[in-house]
Amino acid sequence: MKKPVGVYFIILIVLFVSISAIFGGFSLIKDPTGNLIQFPNNYLKNTFFGNYLIPGLILFLVLGIFPLFLVYGLIKKDSLKFLEFFNIYNDLRWQFSFTIYYGIVLIIWIDVQIMLVPYIILQPIISGIGIIILALSLSKEFRRYYLK
Repeated sequence: MKKPVGVYFIILIVLFVSISAIFGGFSLIKDPTGNLIQFPNNYLKNTFFGNYLIPGLILFLVLGIFPLFLVYGLIKKDSLKFLEFFNIYNDLRWQFSFTIYYGIVLIIWIDVQIMLVPYIILQPIISGIGIIILALSLSKEFRRYYLK
């Protein structure tokens, strides 16, 4: 079966967010004060974080590194047994479930960020990307392509 156009689009936007998250997360890990990427420390005043180390680790690992497995799976359509364990759909490959998971995690990450830190123009853009990922992954073509 030919790969649907939506799969290519999801791959591109997941790669974009992943690379951005790796850069941002690494910068926050390297300099937990946030000065390296010009994040004021007062952004953390409504949170339980003393610095940006934990948010940087979450950003780096969950929104940066994890999606690279997803991109690999979306491209290769390989079965990675350790990821199948977390697949909630028995009739579909793990790529289907994990694309949905990633869209949801992205939206939750941004929603929490919006509640805790001042408005940044990237927030609605990233939230919109999460919604697009969810919408595309729930399409009939995407579902059909990742049937087992």
